[in-house]
Formats: sequence, C-alpha cells, structure tokens
Amino acid sequence: MIFDPILPISWIIGIAVALAVLTLVAHQRANRRLGRMRSIVLTALRLLGVLLIVSLLLRVSEEMTIVPPTVERSFLIAIDRSASMAEDDVDGVTRFEYARNLLADDDFKNVDLNSILRYHVFDSSVQAVTPDQLGKMTPDGDQTLFHSVFRQLFRNHQGAPPAALLLLTDGHDLEAIPPGQTARYARDRDTVVYGVPIGSAGSARDISIRISGYHPYTFKKQLTRLSATLRTIGCPRETIVVDLLREGKVVNSKRLQTGDKSFHEVEFVVTEEQSGQFEYAFNVQPVANEHQTGNNTAVNYLNVLDEKVRVLLVEGEPYWDTTFLRRSLARNDKLDVDALVRFTKQRVRAVRSNPKRAKEELTAPSSVEDFSPYKIVILGKKVDEVLGESGVDALREWVDQQSGIVIFSRGKPWENIPDSGLEPIRWNDSTEPARLEVATAALSVPPFKLLHQRTAADDLPEITSYQPISDPKTLAETYADTNSRNTGVVFRRFGGGQTLSLGVGDLWKWVFNSKTEFDNNLYDLFWDQLVLWMLSNGGVTPGSNYTFQTNTANLALGEEITFTLALNGLEPPQGQPVVNITHDEEQAAVLALAPNDDQTSYSANFTPRASGRYSATIKLPNGKVVRARFIAFTEEVERTETATDTAYLGQLAAATGGRLVNPNEIKDLFTDFLRETSPMEARTRLNPLWDRTWVLLFITFILALEWFLRRRWGLT
Repeated sequence: MIFDPILPISWIIGIAVALAVLTLVAHQRANRRLGRMRSIVLTALRLLGVLLIVSLLLRVSEEMTIVPPTVERSFLIAIDRSASMAEDDVDGVTRFEYARNLLADDDFKNVDLNSILRYHVFDSSVQAVTPDQLGKMTPDGDQTLFHSVFRQLFRNHQGAPPAALLLLTDGHDLEAIPPGQTARYARDRDTVVYGVPIGSAGSARDISIRISGYHPYTFKKQLTRLSATLRTIGCPRETIVVDLLREGKVVNSKRLQTGDKSFHEVEFVVTEEQSGQFEYAFNVQPVANEHQTGNNTAVNYLNVLDEKVRVLLVEGEPYWDTTFLRRSLARNDKLDVDALVRFTKQRVRAVRSNPKRAKEELTAPSSVEDFSPYKIVILGKKVDEVLGESGVDALREWVDQQSGIVIFSRGKPWENIPDSGLEPIRWNDSTEPARLEVATAALSVPPFKLLHQRTAADDLPEITSYQPISDPKTLAETYADTNSRNTGVVFRRFGGGQTLSLGVGDLWKWVFNSKTEFDNNLYDLFWDQLVLWMLSNGGVTPGSNYTFQTNTANLALGEEITFTLALNGLEPPQGQPVVNITHDEEQAAVLALAPNDDQTSYSANFTPRASGRYSATIKLPNGKVVRARFIAFTEEVERTETATDTAYLGQLAAATGGRLVNPNEIKDLFTDFLRETSPMEARTRLNPLWDRTWVLLFITFILALEWFLRRRWGLT
C-alpha cells in the first residue's frame, strides 16, 4: 500500500493524537455510571471511528501497472502505372521507374515496416502487389481515374485499418470528379492522404472539355440546359472564353476565371422553335502555348420533338417523396403526367398536369389497353391498393409485350403481393440512413453519371435506405450502392420492357442542397435524366410514328454506336431498312437493320474508323427520309495530356488533412508513422482504496453503533 496524504504526515499524527486524548478524557467521566466493560466498549468504538476518519487524510492507495493498448494500423502505398507515367522527364528515367526507385532506396529499406506497408498500383482500377511484383511492372496501364480507384481501394481493403495513403503519381486525373468528393472515401475511414508529385509540373498547358449530360430528347419552345465540364492544366488564374455554337455559328459566350481550381462547370440555356436535330458545340478558345487544341471542342446533338412523354404516377401511401416527385415531373416540359394518389381506402385523387386533359376522367388502369397511352409508369408504395391484383397483372403484361417501362420509386411497391415478378429485387420496410454511391457499371448511364460527377455527397443530406431481402434477379444490374454496402438501385430488362427499382427514399431532400439553385437542383435533373435515359435505352420515343435514333451523339474512336428504328405499334417494313452513313461528305458504310427479338424495332451497330462528324440517313416505311448525326473523336488523353497536375493532387491531399511531400521526406514520413504505431511503454498509476463505498459504510456503522449504545445505556 502507498500513502498519498492530503496534509503532511506530522499534522495527521498530531490530529489523531489530539482526538484520541479528548476521547479518553471524555469517556473517563462515564466510567463511574456505566461500569468498566461498557465504558471500554464505548471508548473502543469511538477511538476506532476517530482513527478511521483520520486515516482518510492519508488516502491509502495501491500502485497499478497499465500497458496502453496497441492500435494496429496499416500504411497504404499506391503507385500510378498509367500511360502518362511512361514520360521520361525525371532524372532520365520514366516517372514510374523513378517512383519505384524511391521505395527501393537502401535507407528506406532499413525502416522496419514490412508488416505495416500495403503496396498497390493503379490506373482506372487498383491492384494489390508485393514489392517483388512491383519491380517487374511497366507503366502500360489504362487512363487514371482517381475517384474509381479510391472507391475500389477502400472498399476492398482488408486487415488493419489504414491510417495513411501515400500516392506516387503525376496527379493526372481523367475522371473529372472534384478532388473534395474523391477525398470523402479516405475521410470516411480516417485515412490521411500524402501526395508525392512525380514529373514536371510545367511540361504542358492544356484545356479539355467534356459534355456533362446527354439529352436524347427535348421539346419545342422548352428551355434546355446544356452543360459541360472543363479541366485546366497549367493555367492558373487565367480568363477562359467558352463559345456555344449552333450549327457552326456562335450564339453565346461565357468567361470563366480559373483561379487555382482544375475543374469548372459551364452551362448554357437554349430553346428551339421547331422540331428536328440540331448541333450544339462547346468551344474553348485556346490559351497561349496550349499543348493541344483538339480537345477544346465538345459536340452535343439536340433532338427536338413536338410531342410530350406521357407518364403515370401511382401512389398508395403518400409521403413527402410523392409530393416532390409529382411536382418535379409536372414542372418538366417534356412530360405529360397523370397521377393517382390514394389518400384513404375510399378516396383516390386523380391529378393531370396537362390542363387540356384536366376534365377527362382518370381511373386506375385495369387492362393492357389502359396502360398503352403511357410510356413510363412510376410506382410508389402500396400501389396494389390502387391498381388491384388485375391491374398489377395488366401492368406486367404491358411491360412484357408492349416494351413498357416501370420505375419503383420507393422500395417495396406492394402490400399484399409477395412477388409479382416485375421487381428486379425485393425490399422490406426496415430502413437506415444512407448515402448513394454510383456503381462502376452505371458511370456511363446519364442520370447516374450526373449524380457521380456533379454531386459532392458531403453537401447532401442523408436519405433513407431500404433493406434488400433478396439478391438482384438474373440479368439485373446494380447501378448504385449505399455507403453501408447495401444494394441501392437495380435495373433489369423484363421481356420487351425495362424495370428499375430505387431502394431508397427521401430523395426530395436533395432539393435543399444549399450549393445549387432551386430551378437547377439535382433532384429535378436526376429524374429528368432517368426518364429520358430509360426511354432512349428501350428504343422508345414520345412520337407515335416511325422514329429513327442513335444511342449517343458523341463516342470515342473505337466505341460502337447503335441505330434503332422504332415501329411504335405501326406495321413493319416490307424489307430490311437500310442506313447510309457518310463521313465528311463521303460514304462510310451501308447498314441493313435487323429486327430485334421483340419485333417492335430494328437495329444495327456501327464502329467508326476515323474521327470526325458523321451523318446517318434512312428512308422510313412511310416514305419520309430522316437523318441522325453523331461525332467520333480521338481520345488518347492519357498520352497527350501528360503535365503533372500538382494543384489537383494538393487539393486531394489537403481535403483529407494531408499534404504534398517531397521525395526526400518519404523516409521521415514512414519513421514518424512507425513511432506513432509502436507499442507504448507500461505506465503506473495510483488506484485509491480509501474512496470505496464499503469504507464509508463501515465508518458509518461504527459511529452509529457507538451512538446507539450510548443512548441505550442512558448517556447523552
């Protein structure tokens, strides 16, 4: 035992002696009345109580040895092996070899980190490697996609949680995702990112532009937002001029200040008075000494129609999602929305967005013919209470036989139907807060590409995720997951139609993102792109006549474009329809369209062999000749835009609490990390014994017993 007295020991002894003397003197007088034995008992109890109280001043303790727990952490190392790392602008060797040599330095090998380090190489994906495998690799990887790499790296990491990530790279990202959004994957796992810029930062100046959203359709006299993303390299604090060209003529211009950022969004609002296809191009005026100007232009072909898309919204359990979705769809000039909303068991409210049809009776569809006027049906919850079992059967037949499109907007759609067969996945009603993370398979799908590119998830409120009770069905694709690794969005073809199930709710909260305008909010844009993509993906057009369309207007050289002739319920042509393709006014190919399995459309694929503008013409069965235009471009960005992007890498590291480091700081960085993760020395501390409950109770018992006996024996 160890004493930790409140007062000096001599004082405590003096206090104890004084109290003992006073006790003996006081009890000496009682001896005459009580007798010898009773007097001894009372004196002993009083002295014991006094001594116990005085002993509290000594604070009796015991010494304990504590060994702090060791938190096992790992240190991730990722080396860029994309094609730009083949540049030999560092010490006469390639950037990749230089980075590899930094980790092979003899001084570095002396640092005992073998059990802590985790080596990786990356380009568009990431791969775990051993030091021996790293020594045999070459920089022949695909393009660098930091956002996809971070997502895969942190999801697949096993073992001790990472404390830091060291990136050896030229920082040349081609995914066009803001670095703050990419850094979220590291921040969510308490991982600090350190960047080692490899290469010459001033080796090139370049501006590139990409179309942000593809509009397969728009409508006469409707305002349409055309957007693009600019990336600047080596152009800090400059003024950039972006022109919008319509059919080759400048119709609008904007000026952007680059500042210290690498990415910039530019948007123009256009409208067309007539239907048809129109070419719009974003053109960035070159800056002084620009590395290349071939990537300064991005083309978008706008298909303008004069008939709206008819949509049916059915909701059996209205919620905030219902109100926001119906109003969002009704505001969209492309859509003609009918809504059936069940408020009580006896009341279903019918709402039409088209005032010209407001007086027409709207009842719940119960047959395939009732669904036929619609292109898309959007379902909420408990919709079987509105449609009935016969209506659900008719809906399934409509999707299968008439290429219908169904979107399940809030998880489980039925209350009394276990499995209609329509759903690509089944959900239950249990929920948890979540955020959506777009899957790799959906990065080329316009609505999810929009969500992936234009949203910093940290700026959005959490939504609700429903729990899946089954795996996605055969041939279904997962387009989004949640941050808790549950399935979020699933797409599946059903017969001749399509189904898409959103296992999330409360998307309406996206409207209140403080960093976007209300009239251009992510919620409205997402649903607009989702509806149009599903129409285009299924070969469905708003019109009722023969329609000819392409699945894209811009494709990189080597990619494939699909031409589709949709019959829209009309008679098929007598022979095979023929498409004539021209490139720079010269014939490039003649394609015969083949009927698809559902016999509702004809299609053919074409792969351009040269970059440039193409035109595809076809004579429809009704004798009308129509044209569709598209552009093929050369995209070898990884080999042409090779300037080291220190600004991007610095923003990525800073967003996680890290920084850029010089090559000669790497050893110190690892040494500091090793010191922080090494076992700590055992420490001792005093564990007090005097402040226990039983000590207090024992003292109280002694004093109370002495008081009781005094009163029992007639003393005051």
